[in-house]
Amino acid sequence: NFDAASSDYISVNSTVLSGSSSASISIWLNIDSISATRGIFSLSDGAANDEITLSTFNSRLYVRIRNASTNFKYSSDWASQSANTWIHLCLVYDGSETEADKIKVYLNNSLINFGSATGSTPATLPTFTQLTIGNDIDGNDFDGKISNVSLFNTSLTQDDAINLYNNGVTQDLNNFRITPTAWYTM
Repeated sequence: NFDAASSDYISVNSTVLSGSSSASISIWLNIDSISATRGIFSLSDGAANDEITLSTFNSRLYVRIRNASTNFKYSSDWASQSANTWIHLCLVYDGSETEADKIKVYLNNSLINFGSATGSTPATLPTFTQLTIGNDIDGNDFDGKISNVSLFNTSLTQDDAINLYNNGVTQDLNNFRITPTAWYTM
């Protein structure tokens, strides 16, 4: 249970997914407010130069991939989501795809249609030194619950995202088709 007022978050030194040309992040969250600014997850260099960030702001879900020369941000309206309800997000990155298909995000078992994007997505992920759960590199804390954070060094398929969603039930990923590179059950 993360409490933004107490600045609760988890941060560990990690180079997971650094330099990858394909990667996926799966995360379950139960957020207190869909409209609030909340940092969900980030992989970063610790200085906001190189990062992957999942966050919310003003009823929008944001995905940002940034390196020293490229800053790419997706945003999607998700005001229709309910606060205090478990939500599954699966971010899929494939640097070999066309710009429009390099990043896909599945909300529960459906692909999100991102309404706006800025910048261009790098062909490979930058070097990371820090993994943070319950906060983003901009210092926005999460308020709510986060569970079953898993990272894969491959681009998961839509079927994989649906299987991770598992009809709204978290699962033991030891038996999943692809072994996670890192997995935080929480």
